[in-house]
Amino acid sequence: MSWAKAEAELLKRKITVVMREDAQKEALAVAEALTKGGITSFEITFESKHAAAALKTLKEKQYFAGAGTVRTLDDAEAALKAGADFIFCPHFAPELVRFGREQDLLVIPGIFTPSELAAAYQAGATVVKLFPASTGGPGHLKALRGPFPELRCIPTGGISADNLGEYIRAGAVGVGLGGGLVSKAAISGKRWEALTEEAAKVVAAAKSAGWTL
Repeated sequence: MSWAKAEAELLKRKITVVMREDAQKEALAVAEALTKGGITSFEITFESKHAAAALKTLKEKQYFAGAGTVRTLDDAEAALKAGADFIFCPHFAPELVRFGREQDLLVIPGIFTPSELAAAYQAGATVVKLFPASTGGPGHLKALRGPFPELRCIPTGGISADNLGEYIRAGAVGVGLGGGLVSKAAISGKRWEALTEEAAKVVAAAKSAGWTL
């Protein structure tokens, strides 16, 4: 999938699930449960040894899925090989954005400061990830949009159905949700209906705050 097409899909779906190791071990069951609740974008984090296999499994079933916590070019190469639709980074590294441009693979760098944001744009990024979002909260995102009104940002970290609306009103174009959505207890107990219910709650909160999903 091209950079432009993946970006359009990501911004249309708006809510991306951050799937760490526990979720990756049950990738298909988790993805199916969340899809039933209305969430259809999945980020497989690459600090886990199961990441590439989990991503490949989701892509074989035609899910819209990409890689997260991509810190090195080796990670990016592995994500590309596994069929990633997009890459999220926890930081800004110009060589990773450059890799995405060369491969026509959407790379979304992590930023926190105005300087990082400006550098990411200069390197070729078109969407950025505010991380960790919980450190500055919605007010930090709103403040960044003052000098950067064109900012297209996906805050990630500490977001749940309870505070999602605050980030939407602050100008987020998407969000990444992990532990607040993908419960380790529900996964270990194979209570997939609990994941569906939580996904539906998140979707309802997003719609209530003005998003169309």
